[in-house]
Parts: sequence; C-alpha cells; structure tokens
Amino acid sequence: MQLRRLHRLLGLLICVPSLLWGLSGALLAWKNWASEPEPPAAAASTPRPFKVDVGAALATAGVGHSEPPQAVEWRHVLGAPRYLIRYAAPPAILVDGESGQLIAGIDEASARKIAAEAAPAGVTVADCELQTAPSLVYLDDFELPVYRVGLSDRSNVYLSPRTGEVFFRAPRLAWLIRFAFYKLHVWKWSGGSGRAHSYLLLLAMALVLAASSATGLWLLVRPLRRSGKSAKIA
Repeated sequence: MQLRRLHRLLGLLICVPSLLWGLSGALLAWKNWASEPEPPAAAASTPRPFKVDVGAALATAGVGHSEPPQAVEWRHVLGAPRYLIRYAAPPAILVDGESGQLIAGIDEASARKIAAEAAPAGVTVADCELQTAPSLVYLDDFELPVYRVGLSDRSNVYLSPRTGEVFFRAPRLAWLIRFAFYKLHVWKWSGGSGRAHSYLLLLAMALVLAASSATGLWLLVRPLRRSGKSAKIA
C-alpha cells in the first residue's frame, strides 16, 4: 500500500511537466514533418559585373592581417558586386567589386532593401531595428549586432550590418517553435546562473519521472509474480 501511495505522489509531481513535454514534443515533431511550400521570392536587383579582380580585393582586405584569408565569396548586394573575405578573426571584410574599396557596413536603408529582396513576393518591409542583444528567436550564440527587419507577413529577416548577409528569415511560427523547445521542453528560462538552475530542476523532474515509471512497472509485475508462485505451489 505504501508503494502505491508513493507511486501516486510521484505521478502528481510529474503530471504537469509530462504534459508540457508531451505537448511541446508533439508540436516539434509536427514541425519537423510538416512540409510548407517555399513562397516565390521577390524580384532581385540585376547583378552588375565585377570590375576589380580578386587579387586586388585581397590586397585591400589584407592590410592589418598577417594570416591568409580562410574564404573568399563572390556576392551581389542589391545588384552591386561584393567580395566577402573571411579571416580567422571576425568580422568578415567586404570589398566593393567595382571600385576595390573597403565597405564599412550596411546602413538601415540598405538593410530594408536587402530584406525586401529576401522576402516572398508581395511582402513589404514594416520596420527595421539594430538588435544588440539575443532574443528567443535570434539566440545568444548568433552574431551580434544584427539588423532585424520586420515584414508585413509578421516574419523577420536577420542580416549582418557589416556585410549585408542574410542570416535567415524567421516566419511567424518561429517564435512558437522556439518557445515550445526552450521554455516548455528543455526549460531554458534564462541565461547565466538561471540557466543552470533550470537544468537542475529539469534533471530532478526527469529522475522523478524515472522513479514513477519504475514504481508503476513494479506494481504491474508484482501481482504477476505472486500468481506465478501460487500456480507452482498448486
């Protein structure tokens, strides 16, 4: 009887966390399996040709760098040719493919235009801000600062203020998915020391769940063992 009471107590302690894990896990599984057609992209700017060769761009970017670059990318930003040169130490360097000059960064007006090209056709830019701290959608291990450009379909485009690279476009469902995973599934409620406390509580609830499962399994098996012994005696 005491084992049954313990099992019920453990079940009461773990019922709410188990419900959260189950619902959030079902939502995450549905998102992984659900296939959404990619919306048609907006018309991009007509790309202009490179006029400066890569050697001249590397010479310009290499000032102050003793080590060779790790990667060189040929890009177009709003139709303008750009060399994106990456070194071991960030940030990446952007060189104008027409003039060969270093480009210090992307202003807000350009960020809005880049996001508009990355958006689906018919979607317009609603707002733009320079984000300097992580958020539930743009996590703390991503590059900062970043331009967050809000679109009329309630999605957000995140792009680099240094190079104009579009990191990703987060649809309006992204916030719900991140909330389900970090807040309801793995209980990552805050950064710093609060994160460690959240994981300790999650570990404690997992141990309670294991104990509840073990006691429930024993309550199921014990009558079967008794009936088996009675049959042997008879």
